[in-house]
Amino acid sequence: MAVAVDTNVILDVLLADPNFLESSQHLLSTYMRENLIISEVVYAELTTAFPEQVQLDDFLRDVHITMTTTTKRGLWIASRA
Repeated sequence: MAVAVDTNVILDVLLADPNFLESSQHLLSTYMRENLIISEVVYAELTTAFPEQVQLDDFLRDVHITMTTTTKRGLWIASRA
């Protein structure tokens, strides 16, 4: 099963957010055994936390998160949910 990760959960961990760090770390570690995925938009939003693209890509690889693309049909279906 794929588990989509929101930008805020990742940034909570990267920026050590005092309010959400613990819960976000727990979520990521709980679902790390699953197929963690992010969308193109989440990837773009995460670029602000890294000075170089290679650093972002290395981080995502290290925490076993992959970027997936969404088809037009998938976007259509999501809009109806």
